[in-house]
Amino acid sequence: MNLRKSFTAMLQEDTICENLSEIGPSQSGLGLIYTRLELSNMSLSDIEAVSNFKQLQHIDISHNLIEDVTPLANIHNLLSLDVSHNKIKEWPDLNTVGNIKSLDLSHNQLTTIEHVTHLRQIRSLRLDHNQIQVLPSSLQNLKQLLTLTAAKNYINKINGLQNLSIKHLDLHGNQIKRVESLEGTRYLQHLDLSENSIQSLRGLQGHSCLEELLLSNNSVLDITEIKYIMDLRALRELNLKDNPIQTLAGYRASVVFKLNQISLLDEEVVTPKEKVCNTVTSRYIKHKCIEIPAYIDV
Repeated sequence: MNLRKSFTAMLQEDTICENLSEIGPSQSGLGLIYTRLELSNMSLSDIEAVSNFKQLQHIDISHNLIEDVTPLANIHNLLSLDVSHNKIKEWPDLNTVGNIKSLDLSHNQLTTIEHVTHLRQIRSLRLDHNQIQVLPSSLQNLKQLLTLTAAKNYINKINGLQNLSIKHLDLHGNQIKRVESLEGTRYLQHLDLSENSIQSLRGLQGHSCLEELLLSNNSVLDITEIKYIMDLRALRELNLKDNPIQTLAGYRASVVFKLNQISLLDEEVVTPKEKVCNTVTSRYIKHKCIEIPAYIDV
């Protein structure tokens, strides 16, 4: 029995050695070491042997059968970790990997991420396709966070993001009803809230850096909701497909006029002709003193 266990461990380490790559300087600076390990799609359930390779900085163990990641606690220099597509139900409190910058936990069975928020240096966190219901307020501890994706979960409220420097936020495919708790996220550039239950655009105003706003498959009804995003001067893409608002007469013309800076509306390019037509027509209707040029088909 002991011989079999020893042989299994040895075989596992051999497999690890075969999948090492990227040479870099050791921590002491006196030698060279392998810094990257890729063991995806290998039906692994036990990664105990990985703990012996303490010099690793980048690990990909995605698409396996892993439930327990505590063996990674010994790898103090870890910078990026991909454990997506596994069977992880809970992320342990791994304070010893506190230097990690990128963590992919998508496609697992997580219900809570409380311990993940102890990783204060993290910049990219991917949590898509789990069973998360709540974004904890402790997310505010992640002051370095730039990218957060938590699509296809059971989240019904945006929480914990106030005053973060986040630039990319993807919460599509959840159960969110209101845009809230985004105050202070002034660096936000990409926001995906598609496939939720949002009725109002209130809460989006003031995001001067926002370039992409994706809100397809929601419940936005009234054209007056556009007033909440009229101050988003950096906005270039807006998607309101499959919302009740899209069925209103004159919807596209009204949005293009109110948001003359956008170049893509509902996945269709906004042409220069559209912008000119809507601007001139609106002024004509308002002032009744501007002659519409003959080359403009209104």
